[in-house]
Amino acid sequence: MKLDEIEQFALRQLFSADDTSGQVTPAFRYQVKERRITEAGFFSILKCLQPSVHIQPLQEVSKSFSHPRLKRGGMFVCWVEHDLTLCLEGVAKNRNWPPELIPKALQVPNRN
Repeated sequence: MKLDEIEQFALRQLFSADDTSGQVTPAFRYQVKERRITEAGFFSILKCLQPSVHIQPLQEVSKSFSHPRLKRGGMFVCWVEHDLTLCLEGVAKNRNWPPELIPKALQVPNRN
């Protein structure tokens, strides 16, 4: 699976702080292994297919952000496993994550 817009936004927020273009570095190549909705937002597991100086194993980064639908704001948290698997989480500080910030693949009802 490809990255969703919200996952791309989160990665830009977390790993592109010095990049004025606002784009995820072209060296970032991922495969989405899993996605799910949580009580406070969403959780994605991403496999980094090409190493990058921006992402180091056993690294954890987080960043708060604001959005008009998040009264108290939100936070993206990402930790990197030794094999460059990224665990990415988006959480609302007041536990009301807006639907437009959920990956589109999770917005479709599960047909299982």
